Amino acid sequence: MGYALPCKSVYLRFSRWKCFNTASHRVKEVVHLDLRVVKVGGSVLRSAGDFQLVSDVAQRYSRPVVVVLSAMSGVTDMLFSQLGRVRRGDDPGPIQRRLYGMHRRVFQRLVANPRNRREAAGMLRRHTRQLAALGRRLAPAGKGQAGDSARMLSWGERLAVSLAAAVLRDRGIECRELLPEDLGLTAAETLSGARIYLHEAGEKLQVKLRSPVVHLVAGFYAVRQDGAAVLLGRGGSDYSAACLAHILSADSLDLFKGVAGFRTADPREVAGTRPVSRLGYTEAAELCYSGADILHPAAVEPVSKKDIPIRIFQCPPAAGTVSPHSIIGPQAAAAGPQIRGIASTDGCSLLRMSGTDVGFEPGTISTVSRGLKERKINIRSVLTSQTCISFVLGSEDLDDAAAAISQLAPPEVSAVDTQQRVALVAVVGESVGTSAAVLCRTVSAAQRCGVDIAAVCAGACRAAVYLFVPQPDRLRVQRELHAEFFGKGAELDGKKDI
Repeated sequence: MGYALPCKSVYLRFSRWKCFNTASHRVKEVVHLDLRVVKVGGSVLRSAGDFQLVSDVAQRYSRPVVVVLSAMSGVTDMLFSQLGRVRRGDDPGPIQRRLYGMHRRVFQRLVANPRNRREAAGMLRRHTRQLAALGRRLAPAGKGQAGDSARMLSWGERLAVSLAAAVLRDRGIECRELLPEDLGLTAAETLSGARIYLHEAGEKLQVKLRSPVVHLVAGFYAVRQDGAAVLLGRGGSDYSAACLAHILSADSLDLFKGVAGFRTADPREVAGTRPVSRLGYTEAAELCYSGADILHPAAVEPVSKKDIPIRIFQCPPAAGTVSPHSIIGPQAAAAGPQIRGIASTDGCSLLRMSGTDVGFEPGTISTVSRGLKERKINIRSVLTSQTCISFVLGSEDLDDAAAAISQLAPPEVSAVDTQQRVALVAVVGESVGTSAAVLCRTVSAAQRCGVDIAAVCAGACRAAVYLFVPQPDRLRVQRELHAEFFGKGAELDGKKDI
């Protein structure tokens, strides 16, 4: 039984309808667009049968289509474990055999033609041998090269692309396997993760990916200009897909996820959340930065430069019609603050530099920032006043940062104190960062929880208000804020929040 619903949106031009068969998870019809970039995440690829979904999605899109793949669920964690083993000199054999077995089950179940099966088995053996050779180079007595660790950790994406290609070809679907090095996706390493050069690939990549076939691209990594592999961070396949959408000027970026898009808070932690169907680019970026792990925080910037909408689908569908659960696009004009969600994240810390003139003396922040950068310490945020400058850091960097400032010894700094185990809780939405009403209600909600607020940041961004609270109080504050803004009868300036 099929269910149909038009997927029209203010951002997109559609000429056909889209529907899923909920029994087989197969797409029956899709919209016709000039070029679409599609990303299928690891949360979707949990078992052999899920590769059938990749085939069905790819087959039903009009050509050309670019499908960016993550590794199967759990594979990257296994590769991290294998990397640790080989560096200690342990035998990585058991993990490699598990990887082989997981991926062998895919083509055994989904590839019917005997010849195609033999080719798929040969492909998997080649991948296993190459992975073993890479492990030997990374062993204590090996001769590892720059980028070998990243190359090993990206092997799950390479396997996913090869297996998806085997499934598609068995069904007579013309496709091409492409790796970032094939496409010339070069990146620079930064403290917050590698960032792809959007203008390097140029016309050559556009011509290559606009040919009328299904292009299967490995996500999660890119290459430096010297050819060494660099990782894009957890969830980096979203960023890979966003960069390709930008380079190709795609009509949209479609993300197939294991969750039903954005909600007003994490439903695993907060009861009574609501779906958020539309967000602006800034709102989505702030929610992801503040802990909503729906997509990679850096994925918003490349598409926002060209007003390319991001559409988030849940896969497999829960029930009934499948249409985009959330659409991210240009910010719609609003008469007043419109709150989209509450997000939170652990693992922050505060470092405060105090002194009578510390906020007045020119160059203090830049001097300290350079010193922290030299130690590869990323500054998440800076809060300043006349007598205090506070840096928000990752908890793992706090001790190194304090040591760096002690070594720098700025004369205007009379004291340095630190606060470990701090959580960030954010209220996100259009114009909330400049709303006195939102700020008052945010602080009042935290006060009702009886917590000590380490810091408040409002006005730095129009789309967010940040609270920094003790880590054990994070959930209480997040739930109280959600009840304040999204509970029964909650209103803002006389209008519903969403």
